Amino acid sequence: MRITRKIRKRRINWQKVRGWFRMPRKLKITLEGKIYILLTLGVGLAAINTGNNMLFLVLGFMLSLIIISGVISEMTLRRLEIRRKLPTLPWAGEICAIEISVHNRKWVPSFCIEVQDIASNFTIDRRCFFLKISGLKVQSTAYHCVFPRRGIYHFTGMVVMTRFPFSLFSKSYRIDDADDLIVAPHKIRVTTEVPEPVKTGEVVSGLKADRQDMEIFDIRPYFSGDDLRRINWKLSAHCGRLIITEGIEHNDKFISILFDDKLLSAVDAMMINAISPTLPPFDKKTKEKLPDSIFEHQVDLAASTAEAFAMQGYSLWFATRRKTIGPISAQQVAVVILELATIVPQKESPTLPELPQPPGGPSLYFNHPQVRLRHHDHFSYDNGRRPHAP
Repeated sequence: MRITRKIRKRRINWQKVRGWFRMPRKLKITLEGKIYILLTLGVGLAAINTGNNMLFLVLGFMLSLIIISGVISEMTLRRLEIRRKLPTLPWAGEICAIEISVHNRKWVPSFCIEVQDIASNFTIDRRCFFLKISGLKVQSTAYHCVFPRRGIYHFTGMVVMTRFPFSLFSKSYRIDDADDLIVAPHKIRVTTEVPEPVKTGEVVSGLKADRQDMEIFDIRPYFSGDDLRRINWKLSAHCGRLIITEGIEHNDKFISILFDDKLLSAVDAMMINAISPTLPPFDKKTKEKLPDSIFEHQVDLAASTAEAFAMQGYSLWFATRRKTIGPISAQQVAVVILELATIVPQKESPTLPELPQPPGGPSLYFNHPQVRLRHHDHFSYDNGRRPHAP
């Protein structure tokens, strides 16, 4: 009987391989530590040349402080559990808070702990400082961060360091904690002036918080953060777990938002740049980057417009050349903003589909030169900043 073995190609996890060769601790000498080491060497040379017992005693005392510093700093860094809590869909260009919590799992307190996040596509220069973390206690703090543009930011880990007790050395180690954060586009101040809405009779879910809905739209388990008033106690008692019921309601305030995700040509981009009040005129040097810059500006405008209409209670229908969302309620506008945060411009190709037709009611088009003037008359916007070319 012949036995054959299939050889499978395995991808090498280089991050794990680098972790094997990584030192458990990194030790960096501070400025005070360098001065202290020079003084220690001076006392040692003087003790050897003179043979004075007092100098040998001082030398032993100075060397013992270095050993004590290493032992205490190692006790401070041991058995620390660190967690990161990212915000939910922050806006680009605005300050957001990222929470860091440290759990000390030993009886001995830890002092002067600094935690710094590490991201692969973004430089973080802020740190969280903990003066004292008592034994078996948890402390949390947050640092503020501003993300320059929309997209996905990859957090790879954290660096934990301390200079305790004498600030002679900075001892640190790295924790691998991968996480992703999606950042929404820049928020632009928009003033919506739409003609009278058409009564389309579109249905949206989960509008009434008191659960007094005429019809049931969906039944699902309870998740953390849901409105407690929407719990169906009879179904919860029958199923043995909390159950949420969502109803439907006909909403007259409805608007369609269509975003053309095709990358514009240079001529169309120059036309939009000429009629847009928030974009500065581009010179010849930035002419090649004009379509990408116009695309990013239109993404910012579409996301801000969707949020502005949602704040007024409008139901939304959103569509691109490759995806359709809706109709959704105003409370679910984060779905549209999430789609715009990760949208990628599509180049002209024969397989690229056309924009779908809206279901009815007022419609707004973005990144589309033929219909740009149509909604420009009903729209005024001012972001208070000069857009930058990527």
